[in-house]
Amino acid sequence: MNYKIFNFCLIRIDIILISKIKASAMFKKIILTTIFTSFSFSNDYCLSFDGVDDYISIPSVTFGGDFTFLGYINFNSVDGNSNVFINGDGSNFIRLDNGGSGNEWNLGYNSQTGANHIGNSTLPFNEWSHVGIVRENEILSFYVNGQLDGQFEEINSNINFDIIGFRDGSWNGSLDDFSLWTIALSEANIQEYMGNIPSGNIPGLYASWNFNYGEGETIYDLSINQNHGTINGASWNLNGSHLIIAGILDLDLPEGGSRGKSVIVQALEDISDISTYGLGVANNGGGTDGQEYTFPNQSMTAGDILWVIVDADAYSNYFGSDVWSSVDYVIDQEGYGVGQNGDDAVELFFNGEVVDLFGHVDIDGTDETWEYKDAWVHRNCDARIPTTIFVESDWTIAEPNCTDSDNYWYHSSCPYPYWDCQSAGCMDPYAGNYDSEVDYNDGSCSDYPDNGFYALDFSSSSAYTHLDWNQNLDNYTISIWFKSNSETQPVFSSYFSMHFPATEGFQLDSDGNGNYRYLGQGETITLAPLSTEWSHVVVVAETTDDSEEKTTVYFNGDSIGSENYVHNLWNKIDLGRNRNENGNGYGNYRVDNVIIWDTPLTLEQIQAHIEYGSVEQPEKV
Repeated sequence: MNYKIFNFCLIRIDIILISKIKASAMFKKIILTTIFTSFSFSNDYCLSFDGVDDYISIPSVTFGGDFTFLGYINFNSVDGNSNVFINGDGSNFIRLDNGGSGNEWNLGYNSQTGANHIGNSTLPFNEWSHVGIVRENEILSFYVNGQLDGQFEEINSNINFDIIGFRDGSWNGSLDDFSLWTIALSEANIQEYMGNIPSGNIPGLYASWNFNYGEGETIYDLSINQNHGTINGASWNLNGSHLIIAGILDLDLPEGGSRGKSVIVQALEDISDISTYGLGVANNGGGTDGQEYTFPNQSMTAGDILWVIVDADAYSNYFGSDVWSSVDYVIDQEGYGVGQNGDDAVELFFNGEVVDLFGHVDIDGTDETWEYKDAWVHRNCDARIPTTIFVESDWTIAEPNCTDSDNYWYHSSCPYPYWDCQSAGCMDPYAGNYDSEVDYNDGSCSDYPDNGFYALDFSSSSAYTHLDWNQNLDNYTISIWFKSNSETQPVFSSYFSMHFPATEGFQLDSDGNGNYRYLGQGETITLAPLSTEWSHVVVVAETTDDSEEKTTVYFNGDSIGSENYVHNLWNKIDLGRNRNENGNGYGNYRVDNVIIWDTPLTLEQIQAHIEYGSVEQPEKV
């Protein structure tokens, strides 16, 4: 009797529990049960033993008549000192037995009476096997994977158990889901409990340990008897898939095509080689298409996040180089594994089997509540459990089409939480909501100091402000209020510059002949005569989808001139100093209300903005 693997261990109010299973050739049965308990989670852990001195001590129990033992065993190697997986006082213990020679190991039982019973089936190395020992009316029955594997006469002598995984040496492998009973279970009972760890007030249940806590030195008894055990050296391991889907993006980026698509995965445990995992997209509700992308041969550490993307440059442009430099990613060269549209389910595969998913593979997501077209989904941090049953409430789903007008993450109406489950907040110490405890900047900085109507004055010698700036924008608008402190200024004396040295970028300065000007690379636009009254200048740079470039300069709301070029190489923002940062480059000006947008403003928006922001403005950088 074979059972299909699924890898779930989720418990929540009023939903179906699919019992945990083992990633092996022999499968546990799926049991569907409605749970009415408080909300909690439990991953599918087991305990690993080192073959030297690891063990678990349990409260001593003695059975004088009928009893049952059930459990999962998995062994890496075995010899006469590491073959016992549950032991007690005297000479009774349950073990693997090779009949005294060879390397074929069967289920065995050493009796207090001196009898040595051996089952019929050879158990495989490095795979999970479910074993059961039942004594009923002085007949001892062996079960392997739910099937009878031998019967023997065994009189009702006292049988004691008080230790798991050790006798003359430690078990070398893993153990899971042990239970002891004061009654003889039937074959049907055993098959039921292969996939449904017993718990609570079940008649005859003495102790049930599912080894699922995942940390600490205690294995908890799920029966009502509180027969908790103590771990000595054995280590927690997560069964089945150690990888989950953490997020899916279907962004509408300026680069177009599939360049805004990605799938994000997280490692739940250390994985030495993730090439056993892959992705697939179930398009338009047409059912699974199977695995369409295989991860590269590389390792991941527990907690690591990995993005599977199509275009790194497009994502760097969208998220910004500072954010993107913190992201680990691989590129799906063919684009099949991350070819999802926002109405498609996405599946994660492990050894060719689906172990996790988002969406319904047999339903077109268009107009469904889980649709994420031109948007994204992010798995909630308290739902990091692999599952092939889609639970929509486990996910945060952005409004469809919310990225249609976004060119950059930092002014998105629905910014994807790239920090995942790490702490995020405002990291700018100048902001009123600065949080020194967070690790990532979520774009929420606000409440900057405002003590009245001030401007910056650059009348003193060599006065300037400097900001390191490396966001190379292809589309932008710069708005500056300024005035000259004198009626004459030396040539190149500047109140704004964007690059050092003058081989790149532009500056706003004086031409030395009493005029304001825009000075680019070989292009000069005279704006107006110098004035000791406040003036307003706007520089609008626009790059079209066809890569056509144009920069237009406005003075007091009027277009003055343009060039068919966009200066997109920035390495600074200086006020009061020119590109070369020397000589006459320090300007004698006053400057106020400097604003930079990452989008080209229209003439109407520019003219409205002259009212010192009295009308609604576009989002600022």
